[in-house]
Amino acid sequence: LVADNDEESEDEELVPTKWGLVMDRILVLSRKFTDILTKVQGFLWRILELHILKMVAFFSVWVALKEPSVMNLVLVVLWSLAMPFSRFRPMASCLSTVWVCVIIVCKMLYQLSVVNPTEYSCNCSMPLPNTTNLLPEEMMNSTLYKEPIDPAKWFGIRKDATALGYSKNHLIVLMLLVFEATVYRHQVHHYRQLLRSPPTIQTLFPSAKRDTLDNGLIPCLKYLLNYSFYKFGLEICFLMTVNVIGQRMNFLVIIHGCWMVALLVRRRRAAIAKIWPKYCLFLSIFMIYQYLLCVGIPPALCIDYPWRWNNQLLMSSALIKWIYLPDFYTVPNSKNLMADFLLLMCASQQWKVFECEKQEEWMVQAGENTDEPDPMEGQLFNPAPNFINCRSYLDMVKVLVFRYFFWFVLSMVFITGATRISVFGLGYLIASFFFLLFGTKLLVKPSRVRLMLWDCLIIYNVAVIISKNVLSILACVFVSEMQARFCWVIQLFSLVCTVKGYYDPAAVSGDTCSLPVEEAGILWDSLCLLCLLLQRRVFLSFYFLHVTTELQAFAKQASRGFELFRASIMKNVKFHQQIEKKSLSQLKKSMQRIRSKQQKYKDGQKSSDVSSSTDHSSEAESRKDKKKSKKRSWYQPWIDHAGVIHSGDYYLFESDSEDEEDMNYEEKKPQAQTACQLAYQAWVTSVKAALRERQRHQRHMKAVKGKESKRQERGDSQQEALTLKACTDEVFEETNDNCEVEEPEEEESVHGEMVQKILDILRFLWAIILAMVDGVTQWLNLLTKQYRDTSTVLCNERYFIIHKIKQQDTAESREDLVSQNSESSSQNTSLDPEQAARSRLETPRRSSNGNLLTEDVLSSSMGQQPEPLRQTRHSRTASEILSNR
Repeated sequence: LVADNDEESEDEELVPTKWGLVMDRILVLSRKFTDILTKVQGFLWRILELHILKMVAFFSVWVALKEPSVMNLVLVVLWSLAMPFSRFRPMASCLSTVWVCVIIVCKMLYQLSVVNPTEYSCNCSMPLPNTTNLLPEEMMNSTLYKEPIDPAKWFGIRKDATALGYSKNHLIVLMLLVFEATVYRHQVHHYRQLLRSPPTIQTLFPSAKRDTLDNGLIPCLKYLLNYSFYKFGLEICFLMTVNVIGQRMNFLVIIHGCWMVALLVRRRRAAIAKIWPKYCLFLSIFMIYQYLLCVGIPPALCIDYPWRWNNQLLMSSALIKWIYLPDFYTVPNSKNLMADFLLLMCASQQWKVFECEKQEEWMVQAGENTDEPDPMEGQLFNPAPNFINCRSYLDMVKVLVFRYFFWFVLSMVFITGATRISVFGLGYLIASFFFLLFGTKLLVKPSRVRLMLWDCLIIYNVAVIISKNVLSILACVFVSEMQARFCWVIQLFSLVCTVKGYYDPAAVSGDTCSLPVEEAGILWDSLCLLCLLLQRRVFLSFYFLHVTTELQAFAKQASRGFELFRASIMKNVKFHQQIEKKSLSQLKKSMQRIRSKQQKYKDGQKSSDVSSSTDHSSEAESRKDKKKSKKRSWYQPWIDHAGVIHSGDYYLFESDSEDEEDMNYEEKKPQAQTACQLAYQAWVTSVKAALRERQRHQRHMKAVKGKESKRQERGDSQQEALTLKACTDEVFEETNDNCEVEEPEEEESVHGEMVQKILDILRFLWAIILAMVDGVTQWLNLLTKQYRDTSTVLCNERYFIIHKIKQQDTAESREDLVSQNSESSSQNTSLDPEQAARSRLETPRRSSNGNLLTEDVLSSSMGQQPEPLRQTRHSRTASEILSNR
C-alpha cells in the first residue's frame, strides 16, 4: 500500500498543472523574444559599424558651419581631407577628439569672471561717405560699425549666459566621437567572441549577393540595401551636384556645373574613373576655400574689404552675395556649404567604389559594374533570367522598370517642359515628342545609337540647369533693371531669383512686368535628370536585352494577329457551312425515306382496293355520269375515315430512330447554377434547400472534372473503374448530405431559429453574388474567346521567335571565337528538328493563289504550345478562387 501511494504521488507530481503549462509557454515566448532582440541588436550594431564615421563627420562639419570661426576651421580641414583619403580617417577621429576637448575647455575658461571683453574690445570709426560704397543704413548693420568688436569671436569664443548651452554642440560632437570608439571596440570583441575575422566586404546582409538577386523580392531588396551605392553611386553624385547648384545659385557653383559637364561628356565609366580622384581632391580643397571665405579677415583690424571701397567698379551687396565674397554687411551663408560636404562624402565613396569594382571578390559578391554599349559582346548567353512572362512579384517589378519605365521618363520630360513656359521648356517638349514618336523604333535600334541620343538629352538637361544658374545673376542682382528695360527677357527665360535675401519681394512686384514666380527653380529639371540617368542604366543592363528581343518579336508579328483573326473567322464560317450542309443532307435523307414509306403505303392500298373495285364498277359509272352533269365542287372529300386516321399516323417518322443512331452525341458537361436558377429554387422550396442543392451540384461538378482529368491521364481503358468510383463517391456524398441535413436541425434546437435563418439568408446572398460573378465571367470568356485564342497563338509563336533571335545573337557572338565553317555547322545543329519545325510558325503558309491557308495555320498554331506557356492561360471563377482559400 505504501508503494502504491508513492507511485500515485509521483504520477501527480509528473502531471503538469495549469500554471505550469502557462509558465512553460511564457518561457518559450521569452526565449523567442530574446532571440529576436539579439538579432535586432546585432543588426543595429552592424549599421552603426558601417555608418558611425559618416555620422560623426556630418555632425562635426555641421557644428563648424553653424559657427564659422578659426577654431572650427580645424574640424572642417580634418574631415574634408579624411573623406577622400580613407587612411586618414582614424587619425582625423583622434585629432578631432583632442581638438573638440580644447575648444570646450577654452569656451569654459572664457566664461570666467576674470575675463572682461570690454577691456580689449575695439571700436572702428565709420568711414567717410566718399570712401565707401555702403549706404548709411548699411553701415549701421555692418559688423565693423554696429558694436564694439571682441577679437575672441573671430577665433570662436564669446561670452554667454550659460556655459552648457553655449558648448552643447561641441559636447555632442565629443559624445559621438566616444560612441564611435565604443562601436568599433564592441565589434572587435564580437568578432573575437565568434572566433572569426571581420568581413572584407562591409554589408548589412552577408547572405545577399548577386547570385541571390533574382530569387525573389526580399532577396532583391536586401541586395539593393547592400550594394545600392555600389551600383548607383555615380548617379547619386550627379544628383548631389544638382542639389548644390539648386540650393545656392551663385557664381561658385558654376564650377560644379563645369565639372559635371566634363564628367558626363566622357560617357564611359572607365574614363570617368580616371579623373575622379582629381575631382575628389578639388571638392576637398574647394570646401576648405569656401569655409575660409565664410571666416574672412579679423574684424578687429577695422579694415573693410576692397570691394567696399569707393572705386570706379561699384559692387552692390546683391552682387557680392552672388559671387560669394566675404563681407561684413552681407555675411556669406555658411550653412549652404552642408550640401557641398554631402557631395564630398558621396564623391569619396564613389572613389572607393571605382577601386573596389576592379577586385575579383567584389565582382563575385556584388556583380560587375560595366557600361558597355553592347553588354552581350563576348558573352555566349545572357546571364540575366527572362522576366517577361512574370513568374513572380519580382518579375512584375522588373517588367515595370525595364519595359515601361521608358515611357514614364518621357512623360516626366513632357511635364518638365509643360510646367515651365520658357525657351528651356520648348526644348523638353521637342525632345519628348521626338522620343514618343520614334520610341519603339529607338528601343529596337542598336544600343550605341540609342545611348547617343539619350546622352544628348541628358547633356541638354544639364545645360539647362547650368544656364539657369548663370542667368540667376540677372534675376537676383539686376532684377530692377531687367524689369524696367528687358521684361521680355524675364518672360522668355522665366527669370526669378529662387534664393531669398537678394531683394525685397514687395519692391519688385510691379504690374508692368510681373515675375513668373511659380515657373522658377530647377526642381523639375532635377527630377527629369534623375529619371534620365536611371533610364540610361536600364539601357546598359542585361535585363533590357530581353525587352529588346520581345520588341523585335512584336515587330515580326506586326500583321500576324490580323491574319490569325481572319483565319479564325473563315474557319468558323466554314464550320457553320459544314453544319448546314450536314443538316440539309440529313433532311433530304429523311424526306426520301418518308417518300419511300408513303409510296409503299400507296402501293399496298391499291392492291387492297382491286377486289372491291369490281363490285362497285356499275355504281361508280353511274356516279361519274352524275358528277359530269353537276358543277365541279371546290373541295376534295376524303376517301374514308380509316384513311384520315392513317394520314396522321407516326409512320411518317419511323426514320427518326435511324437518324439518331447516325449522330454521335457528346456527353454534356454539367452547367453551373445561375443566380436566377438559384433564386427560383429558393422561392419554390426554401433558402436552406437551395443552398444544399448548390453544394451538391458543386460537388458533382468537381467529381466530373476529376473524372475527366483522370480519364485523360490514365486513358480510356480505366473508364469502368472510374465510373464505379464515381458511383461510390456519389453514395458517400449522399450520406454526407444527409449528415449535413441533420446537423443544422441539432443546431436549430440549440441556438434558435431566428439566428439560423439570418445566417442562411446571408449565405444565400453570398451564393447569389458568387453565381452572378461566375455568370459574368463565363459571359466575358465567351465574348473574348476568339481574341484570347488569337493572343495565345501569338504568345506561343513569339516564344519561338524570341528563341530564334537569341540563337542568332549567340551565333554572332561566336564569330570571334570560331571559324566560319564551324559556325555554320553550329547554326545548323543549334536547333533540334522539333524546335526548327515550330520556328516556322512566324511566317504563315499561303496557297498557290496567294490566299492564307487558314485551317492549317490555326490547327498547327493551336496544336503546338510550348511547355512554359501552358499554365499562363487559365481563368478561374470566383467560386473556385474562394474555395481554394
